[in-house]
Amino acid sequence: MKTHTANIIIFVFIAQILISSAFLIVKTYGTPIEFDVGFGTAPVIDGVVDGATGEWDSAEKLEIELFPDISNQSDGLPIELWVLQAESNLYILARFELNDHISSEYDKEFLGTLIADWNADLDFTDAKIIQFSNMSANSYSYLDYYINETIYYEDVNPNGYGAAKLEGNQI
Repeated sequence: MKTHTANIIIFVFIAQILISSAFLIVKTYGTPIEFDVGFGTAPVIDGVVDGATGEWDSAEKLEIELFPDISNQSDGLPIELWVLQAESNLYILARFELNDHISSEYDKEFLGTLIADWNADLDFTDAKIIQFSNMSANSYSYLDYYINETIYYEDVNPNGYGAAKLEGNQI
């Protein structure tokens, strides 16, 4: 009897995960990019970009815009990307300013970085996602995933350790 109950609980848990993950991403905007990375000393990860210490000076910098409608490239979200490799670690800084986001409509927005191995542009192997759970309260969570085909799995190497590999200085 205990085995039957345990099987039902496991089934309900798996069904809940599958159903909730189907509705995780409602609307997304993205752009594929490829560029060289800068090499330098690891920056301090504290949420502050300190220009006085020059911690990001050796990073490669790129400005992109995300558009809600790619056919109408107006009113995009400008984003500064800074990419730096220090030893075997890859650091990505994304800086952007959101307009008025005080309504609950925006509470599930997220910033995600999908990383592909060099020889497979759309074969993503690693995902780092900042999921905002309440924009008006500035609360968020950090999610780290390993991607196999199109299925996202919680990364067994947490805290940003990646599954993708760097080839030279290309990401």
